[in-house]
Amino acid sequence: VWTPLYVADSATERQKQADQLREEGESRKAIDLYNHAIVGHQANKDYARITEAMTGRLLSWKHLFYRTDDKIYAIFVKKEAEEILEIVKEHQLFDRLHLVHFLYGTAAILLKDYSVAEKAFGQAVELYPRNHAEKGDWIAHLGEAVYRNGKKEEGKNLILQGVQIIQENTFQIDSFLYNVWVSGAYLRLAQFLQFDTIEEGRAYLTKAKNIINSDDRLVIRKQQLIAATECFGSM
Repeated sequence: VWTPLYVADSATERQKQADQLREEGESRKAIDLYNHAIVGHQANKDYARITEAMTGRLLSWKHLFYRTDDKIYAIFVKKEAEEILEIVKEHQLFDRLHLVHFLYGTAAILLKDYSVAEKAFGQAVELYPRNHAEKGDWIAHLGEAVYRNGKKEEGKNLILQGVQIIQENTFQIDSFLYNVWVSGAYLRLAQFLQFDTIEEGRAYLTKAKNIINSDDRLVIRKQQLIAATECFGSM
């Protein structure tokens, strides 16, 4: 039985601790701390921070979906995105609409509704307020939706365009985010290309592997790499 760590004496600190646990693969522990952070933020009437904590909780549901392949977690992701939108509208946090569209796209990918995912990610990219490495990550996600929606060459090009934007703006982010985003893009390309041009797929798998193995913090990516490597090994 896990007991929540209440050493964090503020909602913000609990949220930071939850973020760390999430990236360490401790999704359920992270969700518990996000819940406490949300209650703390509400006490402070900090609704913007509530949406941030809810986004972290959404990502934890996503990680549980990938770990269990249980659709219930994809439904949780969708409902979380819908609740965030309601808070954004209720408290006029319209500077976060681009994030809401991104989260809707994330849910749609998990639910295999790729046309909805393409539209949502496209709106997220269009509304993204500045030139930033994160926008490159979002373009790569858009590329995934486009690829899964049947437009393979366009989707592949968008993923590579996203990687290029991340690389051109590396100075804006820390090494952890860079490694997570770029390795994720390469893993998606490897996954797609294994069925079409397997050697090119293996090349992107190697690029992802080199990044992931260089950073012990990429716990979730290491799990995904094992699964991807097994897929190539069975072919």
